[in-house]
Amino acid sequence: MQAQWQFSKAGFKGEKEGRYVPTVISVTTESILRKMNELTGDYESLMEAQQLANVEL
Repeated sequence: MQAQWQFSKAGFKGEKEGRYVPTVISVTTESILRKMNELTGDYESLMEAQQLANVEL
């Protein structure tokens, strides 16, 4: 994800030099969003499992 973020940031920096690349920025940020949503879902599942374990005690 770090590499994708750096790549996306490079696209934004290119705007000042006339090398703005909106498609690259769009694709990389969409990919980052999907990965972050997946990670958030993992944390949500972990919290739910922990809460169920606490209820069973």
